[in-house]
Amino acid sequence: MSFDFIKMSHLQHITYFWINFGVLLRMNIQKVTVVILIGFLLSGVLSAQEQSKNLTRILFIYDASNSMNGVWEGTSKHKLASRLLQETLDSLDGTKNLELALRVYGHQHLYTRGQECNDTKLEVPFGKDNGEEINKALSQVKPRGTTPIALTLEKAAGDFSTCTSCRNIIILITDGIEECDGDPCAAARLLKENNIRLKPFIIGIGLDESFKKSFDCVGNFYDVSHRNDFEQVLNVVIRQALNPTTVQLNLLDENQNPTETNTPFSLFNQKTGELDYHYIHTLNAYGAPDTFFVDPNSEYDLVVHSLPEIQKKGIKIQTGRHNIIGVAIPQGSLKLVSSSKSRKNQIQTLVFNDKDSIINVQGAGSITKYLSDNYTIEILTLPRIKERIRIEPRHTTTVEIPSSGLLTVKYPARGYGKVFKWNDNKLIWVIDLNSNSSSQSITLLPGKYRAVYRPANMHQTENSKYRDFEIKADASKVIQF
Repeated sequence: MSFDFIKMSHLQHITYFWINFGVLLRMNIQKVTVVILIGFLLSGVLSAQEQSKNLTRILFIYDASNSMNGVWEGTSKHKLASRLLQETLDSLDGTKNLELALRVYGHQHLYTRGQECNDTKLEVPFGKDNGEEINKALSQVKPRGTTPIALTLEKAAGDFSTCTSCRNIIILITDGIEECDGDPCAAARLLKENNIRLKPFIIGIGLDESFKKSFDCVGNFYDVSHRNDFEQVLNVVIRQALNPTTVQLNLLDENQNPTETNTPFSLFNQKTGELDYHYIHTLNAYGAPDTFFVDPNSEYDLVVHSLPEIQKKGIKIQTGRHNIIGVAIPQGSLKLVSSSKSRKNQIQTLVFNDKDSIINVQGAGSITKYLSDNYTIEILTLPRIKERIRIEPRHTTTVEIPSSGLLTVKYPARGYGKVFKWNDNKLIWVIDLNSNSSSQSITLLPGKYRAVYRPANMHQTENSKYRDFEIKADASKVIQF
């Protein structure tokens, strides 16, 4: 199999499947950390013509806990951070297809009166050109309380109304770590389960290694120490929010054309090993591979869940660009047909690759795609049928499973026995008899057989008995010992 990884500078004539993607920026200012977190939430499917109409929604989450009263470069962190955020909001004024909202935590309850871990509130709901309203709310905020980061992230999901064509972003700014025994990593996992991806950049200063590692489950860490760095990082975050990074997965046929589709695939974060994206490949309305959004600061391992699977490790994504990954998976189909009246769709078939590993268990009456190659199949009839097959691209290989007959064995008492099939004057074992009950029913392929049996309470070899019989398709046979 071959792979091709191509990078393009712009998006044209493609359909987007908006996928979650997040950015967390954590800054440490005079030994106190400021975090900026961006998360893309799941949206819908739209064409390139509709892209200009797609609505981007950015929720700013602002830390107004008491620690934001601390001094940074001659002024309080709150005054400087809120002023820089206000300047950013001013720069976004008039941006088309953009809605903003503001959630604040730690501002409603004074910390000296006890810790209030439910102190989080949506101050300004989503709206267009509402930067001035958000700036006014920020100017009235006074840092007072604690830092419930995990709870705030959980609440943030509900701030976005249902919208199948929106691109939803979260930016969290905080100067401290979780203070309410919450787990931001667990909150990130919970949001991920609800189709909200947190793919953060973490920017901080003066953090020890153990603290940095605690954010591995959330994102990538970067150091920032000065106001200019903060402004630069915030601009980068906004730019990446408005200029997303996309991936197009081309599943190539035998002619190297991207026509293969409807196959599941997964992208794993190579650093953490976590599964970030898991989807079924789709062709858009133009017949081209669909496009989805990913975290631009990750390196991925790709698994295409064909039969058998194909893996591609160490895929590097170019930030703010359209990335194309090509994987050759020419496929054909295996169709299993059973004419049996009694077990028409109950018979299973083992499919082995050339390494004698089972890659699938396929049921009768089904059609399944496999990569073009040679395979061994073992049909779980009695006796079993084993044969070699070839799957060709865009071709269906049909295997017909013979009809079986039904054998009923009646026993006088509990005993020991086996059933053999005659094959060129040789006896081939088929199945052990089970005489714990007075009778037993066995489904067998047509052919000539012998059953041998000895009661358990008889201890002479000559007490063994046998019965020769023939099984015909869709017919019954009874033998009695």
